[in-house]
Amino acid sequence: MEVMDKSILVEKLLSDPRIDNRIKLENYLAVGLGLRPCSQATIPFDLVDAQRFGSEIDRRIYPRIVSLEKIVETREKMKVIEAIKREMSKAFREIVEASREYSALIEWAEALRLGRTIYQVRPTVQEIFLFKEKSIEKKLKELLKDREKIRAATLRGMPQVEDKARFVYPEEFNRGWLRRMGEILSYPSCCVERYAEERERGISVEERAASQIREKAGSDLNVLAYFVAYFFPCSPNCKEAISRGESIYNELSKLDPSIGETYKRIAKENSERVRHQPEILREYKQKAIEDRRKYG
Repeated sequence: MEVMDKSILVEKLLSDPRIDNRIKLENYLAVGLGLRPCSQATIPFDLVDAQRFGSEIDRRIYPRIVSLEKIVETREKMKVIEAIKREMSKAFREIVEASREYSALIEWAEALRLGRTIYQVRPTVQEIFLFKEKSIEKKLKELLKDREKIRAATLRGMPQVEDKARFVYPEEFNRGWLRRMGEILSYPSCCVERYAEERERGISVEERAASQIREKAGSDLNVLAYFVAYFFPCSPNCKEAISRGESIYNELSKLDPSIGETYKRIAKENSERVRHQPEILREYKQKAIEDRRKYG
């Protein structure tokens, strides 16, 4: 950001109702101010009113997905799957990419002169990475290519994959890949190593991280250890994680003390999300079961 334009841009960004406050601070300002080399947003989950987008897509697509169970012949099933994928992509374009909320993400990346890489994870799920340095763009392209290779290798070995998570997100169980992605997202190496080790050993990272918070007395928890959403520190006391959170808090406070306090509230929300992540995952699985019954 240009120095003379910084205060005006920040004020306009923070007043834009189309973007969630967490995304404004963790993704746009943190990267724009050089506090993180790169940020990641998952769309539509990180959009304002994400539930509405998800529900609209589900209403259009889910009945067709459930109908697949009634098709026995393999060739016919594959044809229907491809047709559903095309319909899912169309729904994403018409419902999500055409929205004012999605447009705001692109507009602000351009306004803050941030580079972006958009990766289509699935027909209805997209990742948007923001960065300032061209070197990060190169690393991202290599990482995303390697993710495709890991997934392709897993698909070839599908009969040997029993754990659904290992099949859907095999890169989450690849220590080398996690190290590289964690580095550009500014995750402390100690936290990445513990995360990777537990994933490989079949230990629930979510249960461990939630338990760590519950074991801490509320007043003793430094929420700045949870400096970005969906990050699981190796410990609530991790000095590296807390240092990153403090750095972001201090720099945002220099812009305006109220911005720093907003960030601290967001960090607290991040810690609460980690605390309740096991229940959130169980609720998600239960919803999937209920949807199948509803449309089946």
